[in-house]
Amino acid sequence: MTLYSIGDVAERCGINPVTLRAWQRRYGLLKPQRTEGGHRQFDEEDVHRIEEIMRWIESGVPVGKVKALLEGGDVDAHDGWTTLQDELISVLRHVRPAKLRNKIAAIGREHPIDALIDHVFMPVRQKLSLDQNTARTMCSLLDGLLIDYVAFCLTGSRKKSGKDALIIGWGIDDRTPNLAGRLASVAAWLAD
Repeated sequence: MTLYSIGDVAERCGINPVTLRAWQRRYGLLKPQRTEGGHRQFDEEDVHRIEEIMRWIESGVPVGKVKALLEGGDVDAHDGWTTLQDELISVLRHVRPAKLRNKIAAIGREHPIDALIDHVFMPVRQKLSLDQNTARTMCSLLDGLLIDYVAFCLTGSRKKSGKDALIIGWGIDDRTPNLAGRLASVAAWLAD
């Protein structure tokens, strides 16, 4: 039986090792084997389970409800993405940068970044654009903290040996596609 390190599994599945640890510790979704030194080791069955977890999450199921679904339970799993969108908008409306920063970091640990871009960040920006009175301020706050999150991810990647990354943008009128692209690029770069 072939066993893989958490880094190998993360790279293979396109997910952050921190997310895998959260799924194990916080949600009980994974039960990897351990080496004598305490390092996690995953087998093919674990990899298939991770892929199944990712499918549920990408379809909008909140992470906290995935375990019941994996165990064959009947769960009302709809509107997981909508809930996250509403939570972000609520924090944005109250102009709480620290709370928003923590929320982005928390959901970033639990969900694949491309799913967050498609199902949370972009829809939130679209909803905010409907409210012209405060949209510009809230979008700017969200964009700033998403850029902060990208910088945080880059800082974390510097601790590992390998590739360096630098994000530069100029002459940008509409930040939306560029911001999404930056987040996706950083996620892909860090996974490579």
